[in-house]
Amino acid sequence: MVAVERVRAARSRCAPLVLVALLGCGGGGADGDGLFRAPEHRLLVVGWDGATFDLIDPLLAQGRLPTLQRMIDGGATAELESTVVPISSAAWTTAVTGKGPGETGVYAFLEPVEDSYDVRLISSRSNRAAPIWRTLTGRGLRVNVVGVPVTFPPEPVFGTMIAGMLSPFDADYAYPPELTAKLRERDFVPDLGVWREAQDLSWNGVQEQLALKEEIVLDLLRRDDWAFSMIVFKNLDVLSHRVYDGSTETFIAQLLVKLDETLGRLMDAVGPETNVIVMSDHGFATYRGGLNLHAWMLAEGFSVAAESGGAAGEKGKDFAESKALAHRARMAGLDMAKTRAFAATCEGNFGSVRLNLAGREPEGIVAPEEADALIEDVAARLRETGRATEVFRGSEMYPGPERAAVPDLLFEIDSDYHAFVAAAGEVWVDYDRPAPDHARTGILALSGPSVANVAERGRADLLDVAPTLLHLLDQPVYTEMRGRARTELLLPGDEPRFLREADDPTRRLRAETGDPYSADALRELEERIQALGYGG
Repeated sequence: MVAVERVRAARSRCAPLVLVALLGCGGGGADGDGLFRAPEHRLLVVGWDGATFDLIDPLLAQGRLPTLQRMIDGGATAELESTVVPISSAAWTTAVTGKGPGETGVYAFLEPVEDSYDVRLISSRSNRAAPIWRTLTGRGLRVNVVGVPVTFPPEPVFGTMIAGMLSPFDADYAYPPELTAKLRERDFVPDLGVWREAQDLSWNGVQEQLALKEEIVLDLLRRDDWAFSMIVFKNLDVLSHRVYDGSTETFIAQLLVKLDETLGRLMDAVGPETNVIVMSDHGFATYRGGLNLHAWMLAEGFSVAAESGGAAGEKGKDFAESKALAHRARMAGLDMAKTRAFAATCEGNFGSVRLNLAGREPEGIVAPEEADALIEDVAARLRETGRATEVFRGSEMYPGPERAAVPDLLFEIDSDYHAFVAAAGEVWVDYDRPAPDHARTGILALSGPSVANVAERGRADLLDVAPTLLHLLDQPVYTEMRGRARTELLLPGDEPRFLREADDPTRRLRAETGDPYSADALRELEERIQALGYGG
């Protein structure tokens, strides 16, 4: 079957949406008004974690990214603003939910442990908002989700999920669970990084895993039964932390060329009637120096060192545990009876500060009525350095009911310096050689039958991604999403339709200790779809 015919057949098979008939949901007016319907076109989202136009544009000029160039020539691009701070955990979670960290509860890779100053590694269960694949599962649209960060443990979906970053290699990191064993037999690595396992990050090792991941993804994409697929390649970020310098002659440039070749084969597999998006969660840059925020907080008197000096940092069994233990040792080195505020998550040229707030922190000394004045004091001192360009209140930038993980003050410093947290060292550090780290601006490129040909590069926010994906799939956008569907990048057509979450009979929230869908419920959903003649 040729590509276009295959897509048309898939479209009919992916059309189980009249939900009242399928899911036994009450006959609400929304469905009667045609709110839920089958997408006209499938959608493929490809994530290049950490990709930046700063390097992509020179490679395009050299003709080394022909697939991405074809997308741009016939489609649209935008600079994509990341979260503050620009970190993969918050960024990808924001992109797939359309909500900020104050609503998802995901801000960094380590989250506060209640009633203590400890932190623990996040997981998919840290996310309190519904990612797009859960929404689509509820509406009977089959999905493929591969390598998206913060998806372990994988949740049951109507389709396939292979968790990405933070997945333990010895756990069931795929859904259906039996898929994990098959992936292990092929020596597949779910998380090309150092958080949970020490592994081969050589150029040859990265290429081997990229080729294997491509094979696995192509097996999924060549099926005719899916409506939405999202694949994230984390390897670009992992290598960029080691060797990114903005040059078109390094391994990073070579990896982008490889990713472009992979993109071409993925696009061939899905056919021209599929809308395709390439995006990153943040960019990359080099910094000639750094701000040790922990040292600055001590020097300014907001944090006070304990007389004992604190406990020595322990080495954990893996990078994730070592990071948590380093945080514990750093906090143990503070006199919390005198510390009014302390350094929190930093990434790129962004940092954050948390107040030692009474009633929230276990040894909090800052009265709630004093919090505003203290935030203003920290902000003023940051501005006095002459290097702080923006200061934000966490509660204003990321409002919502899940703000426990969001620091009280967020800030940006000038682009010559990045922010970091270390137990010892000078406040401001100049490097012999520029150091690579995240930058806030990532990439967005769109092409396909629903995409306009827009020559000028636009601007968008990660909050806009989920609404745009839902709109491209002919699905209503939740009114609670904080971004908007970027219709200026799309061909004229139907305006976005909106729906309150509470009015969606298909909506499922993850329970505190379980999954929104059981395996039995998903089997029942598939049986109903097949019974109506839509089986794939």
